Amino acid sequence: MIGDCLGRLGRLRSDTGAVYLPTTGPIRRLFLAGHSAGGQALSACAVSQLATSVPTDLWLYDCTYWPRHLPNYQAFAQTWHRAGRLGNAASSSRIVIIVTPDRDTTGPATTLIGNLERAFQVRRARLGPAGYNAAGSLIVEIAAGTGMTEIDSALRRYPVVFIHTADPHDEIPRNWTPRLLASAAAP
Repeated sequence: MIGDCLGRLGRLRSDTGAVYLPTTGPIRRLFLAGHSAGGQALSACAVSQLATSVPTDLWLYDCTYWPRHLPNYQAFAQTWHRAGRLGNAASSSRIVIIVTPDRDTTGPATTLIGNLERAFQVRRARLGPAGYNAAGSLIVEIAAGTGMTEIDSALRRYPVVFIHTADPHDEIPRNWTPRLLASAAAP
């Protein structure tokens, strides 16, 4: 699926006549995002050869409806962790999970975070409007209502970020993509 997308973007021309994605040179960073039902395709992409070998930002936009896809997201994080490259550097990968109060996505996302805590033998830090309640090292869970300055700091500090947002479901990609791009460690 990723190869097909790269091929199409390498042929598709913009209004200026240039291709959207030049196919010369190696890919230095991959950005993969899925929103809502897009989580089905995203979970397959998360364990692709490209996503597990090229530094990748994996963004789950309120798309954890299907618990059967959680193992792929977990495998992505574990692959990079085992390689010592789950982090925020240009040569590392990270995973950001954003959910609304809907328990159909929050429940499976919470399960995923718990699975990662056990796999990495760490406890998550929690960040809320009053600040952190634990330092943590790999995983942070951010409560709705937390200030954007604190969220931006956490996005640059933690490689696994679980955000509870009050944003409407359909506005998550528009509201969060610029913030995630700005906090990404691009090569």
